[in-house]
Amino acid sequence: MCAKNIAVKEKRAPLPDFNRFKLRRARSQRDKIRTVAYYNLRKAVSRDGTLYGKKKMAQGGDIPKPKEGAEKTTIKAPKPKK
Repeated sequence: MCAKNIAVKEKRAPLPDFNRFKLRRARSQRDKIRTVAYYNLRKAVSRDGTLYGKKKMAQGGDIPKPKEGAEKTTIKAPKPKK
């Protein structure tokens, strides 16, 4: 690993500052693309239940799917204070 780093430093040493800057920018853009793709895949597998064997999630978000035949529960409004 150390030999690879030394070889890379030797290649970049003769480059002007602007070219080294362009290399850093290209690397950060690649990292951003990779990160976005990773989080999209992670979100997809967490929704379909393949990640950690979780229950299946609803299509729209992080709310679990209701069981079939279950009635909807309503939230009661708090009583007004006098």
